[in-house]
Amino acid sequence: MTKPDGVSGAIRVGYDWQVGKGVFGLGGEYNLGKYDGGLSGVYGDALGELGGDLNLEVEKAATIFARAGYAVNENLLAYGLLGYTWADVDGRASDGFETYSDSTDLDGVTVGIGAEYRFTNNWSGYAEYAYTDFGTVKDTEGNVEATMQQVKLGVNYRF
Repeated sequence: MTKPDGVSGAIRVGYDWQVGKGVFGLGGEYNLGKYDGGLSGVYGDALGELGGDLNLEVEKAATIFARAGYAVNENLLAYGLLGYTWADVDGRASDGFETYSDSTDLDGVTVGIGAEYRFTNNWSGYAEYAYTDFGTVKDTEGNVEATMQQVKLGVNYRF
């Protein structure tokens, strides 16, 4: 299994509706950064013993999501989200003798939880945890799976 890690920035847009204390929204996010990850588990150990390695680099990722939350008070929102993520991944593998590279697209389901705090009528900040399961990487005969975990801190401007 590969688990990319790194630091990224993103641009996020969305729209929310509030009914009583319930808040529902739709949004999209485009990551501007890069995540790197190697192969872990039994396959990573075996490849390392042979002098090889595998590295996946996520350069572009976009997510569309729906979220539902509860307005704890007039400034604090707790929410969960469900979305679809697409990512462009460059892979490099070495068997100890030769190096191979390829590029592929991954897509998967993203789930997350978060909290948003409104500082003023137009400005808010959020903290969020998101988990994406990309599933099995194509052309690997089911031997390579990719997941991504993100902790996000951000600022929103509301029109």
